[in-house]
Amino acid sequence: MAYFRDRDFQERLLALLSTNRKFIRKTVGLLTIEDFKQRDNESDKTWGWARETTARIILDYWKDYRQPIGGMLKTFALDEIRAKSAKLGSTQRKELLTLVEKLKDPELAVAADAMELKIVRYKERQQMRNCIDEMLDLQATNELTPEEFRRLASTVMSGVVRDTKAIEYKTTIDERIKRRESERDRKYPKLYIDPLDVKVRCIPRGQVGMVLAKYKKGKSAFFVHLAQAFAYQGLKVMFFTLEDPKETVEDRLDSSLCGIRLQNLPLKAYVVRKRFLNQIETMQGSIKVVDGTGGGWTVERMIQTVDQERNRGWETDVVLVDYDEQIEPPHRFKGDNALRMQSHEIYIELVRWAARDQIWLWTASQATIAKYDKVIITGDEQAEDKSKIRKVGICLSIGAGPAELGDPDNTRYLYVAANRFGRMMIGWPIVGEFNKAIFYDQEETERAIMMYSKGLEKGKK
Repeated sequence: MAYFRDRDFQERLLALLSTNRKFIRKTVGLLTIEDFKQRDNESDKTWGWARETTARIILDYWKDYRQPIGGMLKTFALDEIRAKSAKLGSTQRKELLTLVEKLKDPELAVAADAMELKIVRYKERQQMRNCIDEMLDLQATNELTPEEFRRLASTVMSGVVRDTKAIEYKTTIDERIKRRESERDRKYPKLYIDPLDVKVRCIPRGQVGMVLAKYKKGKSAFFVHLAQAFAYQGLKVMFFTLEDPKETVEDRLDSSLCGIRLQNLPLKAYVVRKRFLNQIETMQGSIKVVDGTGGGWTVERMIQTVDQERNRGWETDVVLVDYDEQIEPPHRFKGDNALRMQSHEIYIELVRWAARDQIWLWTASQATIAKYDKVIITGDEQAEDKSKIRKVGICLSIGAGPAELGDPDNTRYLYVAANRFGRMMIGWPIVGEFNKAIFYDQEETERAIMMYSKGLEKGKK
């Protein structure tokens, strides 16, 4: 029996298709429902029906929403049972739900690249068999011409053809509307900073975002805020800390989540535990921290780390890298432009990684040091390589708080320095509690914006 028809192989394949975005994007052009169809000579027809039904649900969901079905699989399976209740027996219902539950088992996780290679090899052999069968049929009817022979042989020699079907634009308006409606919230997650979310939508999947600020102006607190904001929306966040040790990042996350000053964390263990457990219940996603302070972290090494976690069943949605100057370049350059060339290569790799794996990727970048604190930091004030801003989807800068607001320790100015997906060159005063690693305090920020707006109006008069 071919490995593709093996029950264990197909369960592992369905598990990957239901959860792994990168895998389904790369293989959906190769696989069809026919590859999972119940066969007449199948020994266990009930399981065959459950496998076919599950595969159809997974592939249809991807077609409609361009997302792996993930935790929605059981819901859709129950809908399938309800819709066909008159035709299904209790054994079929039980088998379908058993398979759906089994696909959650982390023991089914395998290397996605290895599974993809197996699918390609299977499809190539299938293509060869089909080609030979067609040649024999043409030969039997004396219709196998040299032209037909070359055509059939070339299909085999060119290997498996990926899904390159052209889409008819004029007749697919309903599909596009449905896609936009379904992806509206998923494609542009909120950053949980009200003025920003109202005026500017976030970058879509497959794009790189940048946070630009001078040293000690809040980049690390902003990244803590980002990690928690994405996790609250059900996304899985991989946080690479290349400058500060893992313990420092963990302390910031706890301090921000629990609202306790960083220096008081050791003194309030009971309160920290209680508040943490209360808060974490509402966090649908999760955060993993990778300590990269030992050096030697290239983009390729970060990709390998994310891939390893994916093969263990943890599908990364968001990658945070704090910060970009600590990323090792793939090549070393010499001369006056060495740093700029190295930065260029690093960002090209980051952009390609985000697009290939369809993740949100955010980096922190250093602004040039000026003699005085500026309120508005523009993209021209990037240290070393000013071309970074042209490669990212959005660049948010963090400047000093306007002087008329006072409280320089907790006030900043958030500015949209660049944005390829919406408005830019707008900004707002932001108030946080940086001794608690809190970047954004909603109520205090609202007051600051009101005061700042009144001050601008007075200045105009």
